[in-house]
Amino acid sequence: MHYVVRQFVLQHGKAIGTKEAVVKYERYMAENDLAQLQHTWLFYDKYHPRSLLRFHDQRIHSCKRSADIFLHHLKDGRFSGLCLSQQQANHLDTRCITCSSEAPHFLLDPDTNTIVLSNIPTTVSFWDIFEALSQSCPGVLIANWSHPPAADQQQRQQKQMREMRILFDSRNQAQAALDSLDNFPSVGPVGWSTMRPTLAAESDISAATLPVEMSYPLQILMDEELSSRLVTHLDCIIGLGHKTAEALLGCCRSPQEQLDLNVLYLRQVHNFCFYSGIWCKDPWELKDRCGLQILRSGSGEIAQAVSCTASVAARAHKQRLERFLEEVQCDNLMPLAPSDGWLTNFMEENIKKHSEAKFQCMACMAYFRGKECMQKHISEAHLALLTKAREEVFMVEARANYLCEGWLTEFMEENMKQHSEAKFQCMACKKYFRGQECMQKHISEAHLDLLTEAREERYVAEALANYLREHARSDEGGNVNSNPTGP
Repeated sequence: MHYVVRQFVLQHGKAIGTKEAVVKYERYMAENDLAQLQHTWLFYDKYHPRSLLRFHDQRIHSCKRSADIFLHHLKDGRFSGLCLSQQQANHLDTRCITCSSEAPHFLLDPDTNTIVLSNIPTTVSFWDIFEALSQSCPGVLIANWSHPPAADQQQRQQKQMREMRILFDSRNQAQAALDSLDNFPSVGPVGWSTMRPTLAAESDISAATLPVEMSYPLQILMDEELSSRLVTHLDCIIGLGHKTAEALLGCCRSPQEQLDLNVLYLRQVHNFCFYSGIWCKDPWELKDRCGLQILRSGSGEIAQAVSCTASVAARAHKQRLERFLEEVQCDNLMPLAPSDGWLTNFMEENIKKHSEAKFQCMACMAYFRGKECMQKHISEAHLALLTKAREEVFMVEARANYLCEGWLTEFMEENMKQHSEAKFQCMACKKYFRGQECMQKHISEAHLDLLTEAREERYVAEALANYLREHARSDEGGNVNSNPTGP
């Protein structure tokens, strides 16, 4: 590989210079890798806007299903005895303690009801598996996929094997689905024979405890009000409307009871951790980032304490949630419906204007009176052309997602300074932003020239390092392979 780099640079460097030749080679290799990957389902599942939109829709659907289940349990009195406090009086330090999946904590470990499919090849789409399981197995709630850790990292990277997790409404449904998968290869997607379905291993149910001051009566009152606002706001964003929040918040409860119910609802329905202020896309991400639950200290002494001044931790907690409420929004995904820029460009390319009232379709050469009639004709008679144009736009965005993935993360880390969990500063213009997502959006919009420059510098640095490393090796060894081949 290093020999190929060296030969390419030596061949083209005389005409355009060594540095430019290195950049040209790296661009060639990146496009070559992309050309091979973009024909796989791995590329579609991870980068294509249509797949990203399906993940977004799945997230919304999962929230609505979870909200219905939560309210059903609430009406049946299942959450009677709920108390998200550590009851032992002598353990007030922040540490992990053993909890219960029933009263009083009602902790929900997603792996309890999860099936894991490993060794998913690139020839199989995540969505084919998800749809096949959803149709044949009742109780499917949500699913995701990732590259699992492996002993042989190089082999995993070469094969690009994936791991898929499917969450069911109950453990019994997960077990029934696993039992039914014995007959799945005959009706499942191509490549099923390489996959290995198993039940996810259950982990110890434990939770961390909060600082003592988070259990003061005044703090409980403030958190109850904040959590109620979060419930209403996230329900509205997701599209649950006001009925769910009214059912949850409409009953007369003590501040502590309402707070505990809100915290549990935010976690189980929205995958939101109230005390860390982190909103996750699925319950597995929530578990990895925030644990299964966070409990307050609940001794008798603390229950009687009165604090007029909020602690540093309590103030930071309030500020974090207030900023989240100001900034939170759903994923800004590219619409699948014909709209905006790409459709305008398509219409301009396929419509010829002869006068204010005479337009010609360049696809079939027919004439129409008025631009609206012309556009309606194209959208109805030439739907295949419209779909093709839209897919081309999607592929451009998917390729951009692939090429930007690695270097963009590094660029964001270099150009963001984190002052607190919710305060970020842009190092290019020194402006401050509340939340990492707002910071990243600002950089991608206001400093696009810096992004382009950073990508070019990364290509140059990596490719030049490869070239110099191979050049030094050839000087030490005295020669290299004398059978030159082009890339």
